[in-house]
Amino acid sequence: MLFRSVLDLYPKLEYFKMSEAESLKGQFKGFTREQQTERLNQFIDVILHCDLQEASISVPNDKYREILYPILHKYHASPYYFAFIAMVSAHAAINRHSGSDESMDFFSINRREWIRKPDGCTIGSRCTSLSGSLGG
Repeated sequence: MLFRSVLDLYPKLEYFKMSEAESLKGQFKGFTREQQTERLNQFIDVILHCDLQEASISVPNDKYREILYPILHKYHASPYYFAFIAMVSAHAAINRHSGSDESMDFFSINRREWIRKPDGCTIGSRCTSLSGSLGG
């Protein structure tokens, strides 16, 4: 099952944001706690089915403030925005140059959440909102 197909289940979601699922607000307004748990487990199953790759990037604050901040438009002046774009670009280039024809889905990391599946196994989920996809 693909991420989009879980979004499209009834009741349909336009996007996924963990904070909305957690609080039953936004896209999850009107969900019961049972519906929320079921949908979260379906998202977890999709994520676990994928070939997961974790990546991180850091920019020293002093260098960010000195070099990047002065030239970035205020809409894009968050160091997280810059770091996320850099990471997505790097992964897309690696995927393209490896000859892979598979697509890559990228999720922004807004906060850590811990989701407990019914079988008792705990899965750390840091995927909180679908940000976009790039073809291989």
